Amino acid sequence: MIIGYEKLRTVADELKKGHGIDIVIADEGHRLKTAKNKSAQAIKSLNTSRRVILSGTPIQNDLSEFFTMVDFVNPDLLGSIKTFTKEFEVPIVKSRQPGALRKDIEKGEARSQELASLTGMFILRRTADVLSKYLPSKTEYVLLCRPTIAQASTYQHVLACPAFRAAFGSHEASLPLITVLKKVCNSPSLLISKTLSDPSAPVNSTTASLLASIPPQFLRTSAGSTKLRALDQLLHTLKTTTEEKVVLVSNYTTTLDLLQTLLASLGYPYLRLDGSPPSAKRQDLVDTFNRSPSSNCFAFLLSAKSGGVGLNLIGASRLVLFDVDWNPATDLQAMARIHRDGQKRPCIIYRFLMAGGIDEKIWQRQVTKLGLASNIMDQKGGKTNNFSKEELKDLFRLDEGLSCQTHDLLGCACEGRGLPDSAVDDVLPIEILDSGDEEDEDEDPPDVPTFIQADKVDIEEQERKIRERRTSTTRKGGNKIESLLAYSHVDTSRFAKEDDEDMEAMIHDGVLLSVLKDEGNPISFVFAKTSG
Repeated sequence: MIIGYEKLRTVADELKKGHGIDIVIADEGHRLKTAKNKSAQAIKSLNTSRRVILSGTPIQNDLSEFFTMVDFVNPDLLGSIKTFTKEFEVPIVKSRQPGALRKDIEKGEARSQELASLTGMFILRRTADVLSKYLPSKTEYVLLCRPTIAQASTYQHVLACPAFRAAFGSHEASLPLITVLKKVCNSPSLLISKTLSDPSAPVNSTTASLLASIPPQFLRTSAGSTKLRALDQLLHTLKTTTEEKVVLVSNYTTTLDLLQTLLASLGYPYLRLDGSPPSAKRQDLVDTFNRSPSSNCFAFLLSAKSGGVGLNLIGASRLVLFDVDWNPATDLQAMARIHRDGQKRPCIIYRFLMAGGIDEKIWQRQVTKLGLASNIMDQKGGKTNNFSKEELKDLFRLDEGLSCQTHDLLGCACEGRGLPDSAVDDVLPIEILDSGDEEDEDEDPPDVPTFIQADKVDIEEQERKIRERRTSTTRKGGNKIESLLAYSHVDTSRFAKEDDEDMEAMIHDGVLLSVLKDEGNPISFVFAKTSG
């Protein structure tokens, strides 16, 4: 029987009266992530001994979700949830915090390896890498955009508003406050867009107080959005220099309205798919977009939630993720819409973040969640690749004055010149590193990094110094996130100061490079990675 989760709950009692179910195969099994999940309880009530879960995101938020899925297919293997939390989750999470004690790190690594060994006997893990030889390459660019004056001012007014401060700390009020800041990151005009479209719509007291505290001139136009300015430049360059098409993704329909207005003002033809079109018409929209040339349909506006249901948008080779979701799986699924079977062109993904705002901090949390999943599912080493709790909990602050707060937290010494400092021992020429040993008078290390000929390098000494520096950074609270060290780190201010071919070579996309070299470029920092 092929049946949806919702329908199963209504017929579970009838199914128990029959001859029994031999095997259950649960697709999108991460939906069963809590023990109290009604669908999971309905399946368990069938008393089926053979259960299979299919999931691309077995760990979305924390290890308790992983426990629930393991317990679903192998009941009692890991004991009770309390035992699992005490024996596995707490020590593993504790060991991954920067500044963790050596004994905690050793215990966490041992428990992580034990958990991976236990579950590895019945987990078949396959990543998208297995398709790399069948699909074109995919390049992801994380674009940190400097807030405009209007955005920064609006953001600070929101943070300083008495209503905001009064509501902060309340579990019920925290998420709406975060949503307000996410709207500011997209465009301050989104704070009043619903009020303008429907003046009779109810407005809660907190929102009303927030709106009253913000100068109205900041809310009247979408021109105050740094991400819209960057997108405008990107779309113009893409439309005038290529024949490629683009998918624009957002988690919010109001933001899609904003993007739709931008496309209409530029005269670019588009299609839109959000939650409103009936299921029967969705495939027609997809087919029309995939078949149409760029001149007839240049862009496809897509709701992230609607885009997570198996859509194949191979007619486009570019995708813009305009905002971020707390759940990294939502963004990853939306970003995968163009890199599918049948794609002929190299794919380029642009992730837009407002630098220093809640956008960037949610993305930081996404990285830590993905790092936790990778550590357990792929049985990778238990190295510290998390941000500290202190750094992550300070969501409600606008970090101005830094080209990239994330790069600053990484403690990476590459200075935004493209190559993460952890890779310095993999390339030549090799950088001279100051060991910082002031008592060694026999050596006279240079005051700044310099270059020497490769044949004169003492490789073992270089590796020793690199290890010492990494250890020192960890002791000082540095927190290298392994997954971000696989990216190129590019401070875009260097494009305006110098004509550096090596720096430009880090950006493999001519369209983006043209935007970065523009005098009015609002993008301050780029993380770039190519796969396949």
